[in-house]
Amino acid sequence: MNERFEENAFPLDGGADETERTGGVFNVWGVLGVLFAGLAIAALWAAIQGGREAWRRADCAVKLKMIAVAMQAYCDANGVLPPAYTVDEAGRPLHSWRVLILPHLESSPLYREIRLDEPWDSEWNSRFHSLPVSPFACPSRVAALPDGAPIAETTYSVVVGNETAFPGAGKWRKWGDFADGLAKTLCVVERKTPVCWMDPTQELTLETFAAELANEHKGRKSGEGGALAATFDLAVRLVPASADATTLKGAATVAGGENVGEFERVEPTFAAN
Repeated sequence: MNERFEENAFPLDGGADETERTGGVFNVWGVLGVLFAGLAIAALWAAIQGGREAWRRADCAVKLKMIAVAMQAYCDANGVLPPAYTVDEAGRPLHSWRVLILPHLESSPLYREIRLDEPWDSEWNSRFHSLPVSPFACPSRVAALPDGAPIAETTYSVVVGNETAFPGAGKWRKWGDFADGLAKTLCVVERKTPVCWMDPTQELTLETFAAELANEHKGRKSGEGGALAATFDLAVRLVPASADATTLKGAATVAGGENVGEFERVEPTFAAN
């Protein structure tokens, strides 16, 4: 009995080893399955996020075009483009161009509430700082804010300077000033640092715009990244992050005669979320 038991004991032990080996194989495949599932989920999430950002960029292009159309409507109504900002008799900034084009963005009720003879940050006008003004709210910026946060900041600016379309307070451009052509001159651009939509003191200069693009270009491959911008022919274009200062100056000035070439056009479309 003992001998037979001992003889039978070895096959039983061998069977247990085989089960352990089989279980080990299953465990390996289980780990690999979890790993592959994780990679698939990560890839799907990246695709979803990429799709959302593509939608935001499409919506951004729509808003830039809306602003450019409002600029044109202002010029048609007043004979000149809006100044970068208005000033009082002492030369102190009063209101941004964004305030001035509100009636042409279907925001006339808000425009009528603002006291144009008082500074943008007066006690009365300060109450409007946190109001959401949809055309000035970049979709990517909105997505970065906590849910329910007021969309009081904008990342849309004009480029100011003596040779640009917005030479400063008390100076206005007419269509006849654009010797370089409307398609060759920047109207409104994306900026990286958000500002209050009513603030008249924080517009971009050529230098700050170039510095923002150059900073974005760091670590990128040539041709990657950039800022969306609307030109005065109502087109939306991508200003590449790799654009040098000379190219940017040529695009921002109205009569320099520079041959800056064509920036890539971005077709504004209302995309489904």
